Amino acid sequence: MLFRSGQYAPLVNDGAVRTIDITLPAGANKTIDLYESGYQLTSGNTAIVAVRQVENQLTLTRNTRPAKRLVITGDSITQGIGATNYTSQGWPMLVRGDYPGGVTVYGGGSLGLFDVGGTAGARLTLARLLVQMASDSTGTRTLWIEWGTNDYGGAGAGMWSAANFQTAYQDLLTQLKTLDSGLLIYAQSPTVRTSEVANTFGNTLGDYRTAISNAVTAVGGGITYVNGSTIITTLDLADTGHPRWEEHTSELQ
Repeated sequence: MLFRSGQYAPLVNDGAVRTIDITLPAGANKTIDLYESGYQLTSGNTAIVAVRQVENQLTLTRNTRPAKRLVITGDSITQGIGATNYTSQGWPMLVRGDYPGGVTVYGGGSLGLFDVGGTAGARLTLARLLVQMASDSTGTRTLWIEWGTNDYGGAGAGMWSAANFQTAYQDLLTQLKTLDSGLLIYAQSPTVRTSEVANTFGNTLGDYRTAISNAVTAVGGGITYVNGSTIITTLDLADTGHPRWEEHTSELQ
């Protein structure tokens, strides 16, 4: 992501490998912030893999590593969809403006834990990636997890049962704490939807919230459960499940 014109704007949207040219305003000592945000996880990861200096026209220096690093992972709600401008008004973007450290957002719309951690191997890979992101600090490392809404899916849908979701979620938490015992983890259950009736597996959204709570209790040690159902109400929604941008402030608090 590039911070420009007062907003965090994605540079690449299609996952292609490409070179992006950025023209800077005239003058010396320009600062560009590059973030690990905006990953598209459906078929692979989009990431900055190299920044090349053009002969002697540009000198690249890295800012000092922050004392704190917050990594936020989840679905379209994490991206800020529902906000008038999600690249600047989604709750993680608002956090980034005030947080006393670095903030990394990792996730994608319409995705669930099933997509990024549907197997034991995938969960280990995900855990390693999240721990690596969080390690970009000299001190406190914090992870906020916001998966579950799309795993539930709603009436006539669903990626997997609440029981299987709980098993996978607990395994992910275990992998994370094994890799970094000092990582502070906040496991947020899904925020409210206009309908939370049973899905194709016979599970309501509340069952997935319970699954997350059970997983946190089972693993324990530096993991805090956050009840997402109390963060907003259905009156705060822009559609069936995404908060209006005005209400992202509530989630931020």
